[in-house]
Amino acid sequence: MWKIAVFLFLLAIIWQVVQKFLKLRKIERYELRVEKRRAKPPFEEIWLRIITNAGQTFYTKSNIGFTYKVIGDVLHLSTSHKIYKEDFKKAYNWFPADDPANIHEEVRGLSYVWAILHDQRIFMW
Repeated sequence: MWKIAVFLFLLAIIWQVVQKFLKLRKIERYELRVEKRRAKPPFEEIWLRIITNAGQTFYTKSNIGFTYKVIGDVLHLSTSHKIYKEDFKKAYNWFPADDPANIHEEVRGLSYVWAILHDQRIFMW
């Protein structure tokens, strides 16, 4: 009977160690994301890259292709949607984001904004 008690005690200690390790990994991943956000170029540089790459094909996360043109501070998509520069600026504050759902702002055309900002031609990691 005492062997079972010792086994359960050791199991509880191992469980606590694993939980602490997982918590540390989560903190490290969060700090890495924060550091990447700090190291990113200013938004105006990104906006110039967006203007420069107008007319080229981009793909959403679900692999839907689209193009765009920029007139002033408005991006006109080939899907006949308009996205404003301010929407890109809001989303850029959350970058890098692994998924459009990770951008916690009211952003028009979120899938398209994410696709453009996440593209190697725009956000050069």
